[in-house]
Amino acid sequence: MQELFEKNDKGLYLANTNDLYQSRFLPLLQHAETSIKKLIVRYLWQNKSLYDLRTVIDMYIKDFSKNRLPMDIENRDSYINGLYAMANKVYKEQRKARNDFAVILGLLVGAFMMSGKKMPKINTPEELSKFIVEHKKEIASIKYDMWTQAKASVRVLDYPKKIQEYIEKASKIPTTAIEPGKKPISVWQKAELDIRHQKQMQMVEDARNSGNDLYYISSHPDCSKRCEKWQGKLVSVSRHATESGFRVEKVDGQWVYSLTDIMAQKDKYGYNNNIISGFNCRHYLIKYEKGKLPPKEYSAADVRKMRDINNKIKEYEREIRRLNTEQQMYREVGDKKKYFELDKEIKRKTKELKEFCNKNGFAFEKYRIE
Repeated sequence: MQELFEKNDKGLYLANTNDLYQSRFLPLLQHAETSIKKLIVRYLWQNKSLYDLRTVIDMYIKDFSKNRLPMDIENRDSYINGLYAMANKVYKEQRKARNDFAVILGLLVGAFMMSGKKMPKINTPEELSKFIVEHKKEIASIKYDMWTQAKASVRVLDYPKKIQEYIEKASKIPTTAIEPGKKPISVWQKAELDIRHQKQMQMVEDARNSGNDLYYISSHPDCSKRCEKWQGKLVSVSRHATESGFRVEKVDGQWVYSLTDIMAQKDKYGYNNNIISGFNCRHYLIKYEKGKLPPKEYSAADVRKMRDINNKIKEYEREIRRLNTEQQMYREVGDKKKYFELDKEIKRKTKELKEFCNKNGFAFEKYRIE
């Protein structure tokens, strides 16, 4: 019986498409995302020129594309475009954070001036945050009617938390693969889909080269709606339809359908998202033998269980990657407390992931969280 999920050389299930192609460049993309976010938070923290920041980001992505990202990646530009799109979103959030800095600094300067207190010149969010932390009691004790009525002191004292909110929000902005006419999806998802698609297409190509034209499409419960109408059907791997409904001819009383024409259909997002060629499709071809029907190999419960495990593993991986990025951003602003809090959280989540994988017979793929 063919496995619903692939296994590695140790006999453990692979929740993801474990391919050298993927393991080689996905960590590079994650590193690029983190590096860009660190650049943006550094320029915010030090109040550096926004124009210079744009220039530095552009230079970084161009250098990454030229010297680090493998040239043989399918739809390579979609990943580069995704990095630019992610950088733009983080950049826009940074503009809001810069506005917060200007407002809070203005409130603080005004309050100190009206109360007759002296205040050092502050030029950066780093200096402002440090001053607020070190002079918290003094700021809270300022007696100034407009200050108290507008609760401006609370806004000022909460400024260090605003920086944390910005970093957390920015860390959650994903890098998506951008392709014209197609719905953006995460670079991780795209890589998995591309690799799965390559393997499925290789299976079809091998079938065509085998000299056999007729194959059954495997079937299992709980398959996607896009696959449901085609699973279990008898298909030709080389011929086009001669009648409506993708039909080619009848063999032994059952219709033969054109697999080529079925797979060529596009969904509303522009993808060839159908059986065999669809997103992470795990259906496979079974050589036709006269008088034999394709086996139904999995129960609905088995399929649901495996998919739930797979989804949980990916959920763990996404969160650990995000926490790693957030941790590095806190490193840029010198927040040791948050850095080490996140360090503990990352280790705890990683331990949970390993235990979950071991418990369910799945491989722990370290490259996906580094």
